[in-house]
Amino acid sequence: MQCRLCSFITIAVLLFIAWPAVWADRIGLEDQLSDVSPGVEPTTMGGAFVAVADDVSTVYWNPAGLSRVGNSALAFHITFAGQNLDKARDAGDLIDLIDPDDFDYEDAKRLVDKMKGAYGATLAPQFALHSHGWALSVTTFGLARARLSEPAANQVRIQGKAAVFASGALSHGWKANEKLRLGASLRYIYGRAVAANYVGDSQGNIVVRTDPTLEPNKRMVTFDAGALYEANEHVTYGATLRNITNPTFFGKGAKTKLATTLDVGAAYRRGGLTLAADLHNLLGFSPRPDPSLHLGARYQFPAVLSVQVGLYDGDPTVGAGLDLGPLYIAAGLGEDIERMVTAGLQAQW
Repeated sequence: MQCRLCSFITIAVLLFIAWPAVWADRIGLEDQLSDVSPGVEPTTMGGAFVAVADDVSTVYWNPAGLSRVGNSALAFHITFAGQNLDKARDAGDLIDLIDPDDFDYEDAKRLVDKMKGAYGATLAPQFALHSHGWALSVTTFGLARARLSEPAANQVRIQGKAAVFASGALSHGWKANEKLRLGASLRYIYGRAVAANYVGDSQGNIVVRTDPTLEPNKRMVTFDAGALYEANEHVTYGATLRNITNPTFFGKGAKTKLATTLDVGAAYRRGGLTLAADLHNLLGFSPRPDPSLHLGARYQFPAVLSVQVGLYDGDPTVGAGLDLGPLYIAAGLGEDIERMVTAGLQAQW
């Protein structure tokens, strides 16, 4: 009872500390890197997974969880997320517009009319292979940000940047003692980017063109570390420190930083119910200075169905999964269908 009370107190403290940040404005392209997170259940639980950490996607959320994922598994996840995007295809249109050769006046004018600028993020497949506390994973994702304006009638100016990353990770989780689990990931990241500034007209012609700046390919190595403390069979506390080397990619035109972030969380389990609360970026490292609050709940029915709901930094999420023995299938949505769509398939043995 005392540990259960401690868990609820911890969740309440996280709520109190982070509540002003729930409605804080996001700040840009680099901030989007924090919102593109793999795994269907974690994302549809509002991103509250640091202390839950019980499926293969814990490679990203908390590598210490690999020591508690009993089955070997091969997983595939895909997530689409975007900020200031009214429809999912806006992110794809935005990325296309960065390249003058893909200029489409109708797409540009539509985005100008809606928001006078936009930024978005897409996450391509994440593959993770897990066995006996070890995991290999590959994640690729693309991001774009643009400012759109109308310098003259029937003209649109596009000033933006786009970046593509591929990240490979070797992760390991181990049980230090009966209550403490630790984990670490070594990540190798490859990135390339382009920055553009041009004006196109309603006929599809480029009337003012500045050659796009193609940034040199960049390769970086960084580390993640995580810990889980199991107070009892119901209560778990977790912490994850990501991007320990604080890697910075590219030059002035498309500079992108993977900020060091410290995430903490608490989870309570009883029967098929899991309740969780996370505070991400606790120390407020740049370029994402404000902590964000993540709340989630999951209920696993005795048969094959599980459902998840959450608040992802103030945005509602919902999802469901089917456990078919050797196969697990899941999907989810966030803030209507327009902000985040995620789906996954996992083979386990």
